[in-house]
Amino acid sequence: MNNSTAKGNQHEIEVKKHLELEGWAVFRVHKKAIYIPGKGARKGCKKACGCCFRGNMILVGADAFGSDLICKKKGEKTRWIQVGAEGAKSKKEKQLLEHTWNLDHETAEVWLRIEGKKAYRVFLLERVDTPDTGPRESFVDSGLVEIRCPSAKARARLLPGGAGFVR
Repeated sequence: MNNSTAKGNQHEIEVKKHLELEGWAVFRVHKKAIYIPGKGARKGCKKACGCCFRGNMILVGADAFGSDLICKKKGEKTRWIQVGAEGAKSKKEKQLLEHTWNLDHETAEVWLRIEGKKAYRVFLLERVDTPDTGPRESFVDSGLVEIRCPSAKARARLLPGGAGFVR
């Protein structure tokens, strides 16, 4: 992969597929195209139609409450997940901490891809009580999640039509 955006997209899709295999319904926040207007019409153009205005189309991210993935499963708390690379821990935590979380009904998580491995270090937002600062919310390391190649039976659950599509 050439750039960080492509890597980030691939990591998000990887985590999404893993969670779907575990039975979660996962919504992935998509980027949207917006138009950035230029400095004005070309020299000599007297039309106001906009046909000659300079500008650029760019893709921008629109995370939902700082999250890349929103996961739902019956009987479980809603999971709000931010996916990133190992070096981006503080940035990803900051994006989630900009919002308030009701930890009785939802979890805020940061999944960081370990360089060179198909594995993620997962951090969960939890209430922590320390003697010097008192109760506060902080991200706590909850372990390593390895992304494995799904079995034929697991792939069949994801494919339309079920096991008949698995070769």
